[in-house]
This record gives sequence, C-alpha cells and structure tokens, in this order.
Amino acid sequence: SPELEIAPDEWRVQDCFIVRYDAAEDRPGFASLKPHQDESLVSLTIALNDMDVDYQDGGLFISCTQDVLNGPAGTVLCFAGGLTHGGYPVSKGTRWILTVFLYVDRNLSGKRPGYTLDLLP
Repeated sequence: SPELEIAPDEWRVQDCFIVRYDAAEDRPGFASLKPHQDESLVSLTIALNDMDVDYQDGGLFISCTQDVLNGPAGTVLCFAGGLTHGGYPVSKGTRWILTVFLYVDRNLSGKRPGYTLDLLP
C-alpha cells in the first residue's frame, strides 16, 4: 500500500469551515453536494452531530465505490483530496460537519522557517 513520507511538522491546514446540510428547502443549508474533487492533498470531515438523532440519511458519498460513509458526532473521515466525492442527500433534519483541507508545506529555499515574515512592515 502507498505511504506518504511526510513529517508531521510539514502538514498545514489550507482551509477549515463548517458545512450545514438541510433537508428542508426553506432552511439556509443545502440537502446535498454534487460529486467533486478537492484541491487539497488530504481532506477530512468531522461529524458534529448524530445521524438518526438530528438528521436522516446524508454522509460522504464516494463516487468510485458508490459507498456512503457516516458516523456519530466526532467521527473523522479522511481521504485523498483528489478522490471524487460528494455530500449524500439529507432526507430529514440538519447535518453539520467540519471540513478540513490539508497540504504539505516544505521549505525548500534553504532559508530559516518564517523568513518571509521579515519582509512585512
């Protein structure tokens, strides 16, 4: 199996945000998200509430296998950003997730880490 040889201190958060999936059309969220690929090296979602308590259906849809993955609050689903995936439709209630995009920050300049900050006024 392929392994990433990336030191823990090279990982950076590229973006992090909360997504709201709502079954009801008159709510501010959306019921699903069409299949897409992320620009991150690694993406992850963290469930913020519980299926069957706060919402029904929904989850991380993996296009190539047609699987829908989900879990209780606190479940972390981690996958390659280039994997085609989407948000499976929520049929009732509101589903909340935290989405995180990760990338690798390797300083190949030979200069000390943070050197660009010296250029700020």
